[in-house]
Amino acid sequence: MNHHLLVAYFVLEFWLCLTPGPAVLTVASQGARHGWRKAGWGAAGICAANLVYFTLSALGLSAFVAASPATFAVLRWCGIGYLVWSGLRLLAAQEGLGGAVREVEGRPGALFLQAVSTQLANPKAIIFFTSILAPFIDPQAPWSIPAQLAVYAVVTEATEFPILVLFAAAAARGSRLLPVGRAGLWQDRIAGASLVLVAGWLTLR
Repeated sequence: MNHHLLVAYFVLEFWLCLTPGPAVLTVASQGARHGWRKAGWGAAGICAANLVYFTLSALGLSAFVAASPATFAVLRWCGIGYLVWSGLRLLAAQEGLGGAVREVEGRPGALFLQAVSTQLANPKAIIFFTSILAPFIDPQAPWSIPAQLAVYAVVTEATEFPILVLFAAAAARGSRLLPVGRAGLWQDRIAGASLVLVAGWLTLR
């Protein structure tokens, strides 16, 4: 495998991970509300969605998904709808009910699904895996294309997961500056607004 291409891909992936986007905003809102450890499930959800894209690329189906507006639109709008529903639920939570909502929304499965929905509804991700990734594939290399994609998948996951967790930890630390006694309610409002913002962001892309 071409090591120069691999290094170039790592540099690109590293800087892309540092660029605020739907994935970062989603995991950061989870960190502010539930702590960075639980937000790790959200980071895992982003990475799981990336594996879906890598698998589609390896199977040669990503081009079909990109070329089929109806197929992608259904997947995208389901994800956006889930984010809006989650965000509005948090925004509508009253102080007395905030703890109950937080407990449900803070379950690992809920955080994981929230993040998966964000990444699968993000057209920027499908564009990355269908166009930007292509130049890093070397058809003349002794490694097969699926094998090269597997290596890039490992690099992506190993780079993105810790960076997302760091964003979640920073958000969790910042949330401690909220007014004592109403911190939970403020965290709900911030997290809810963030999810609705992510959904709105995705509808415009």
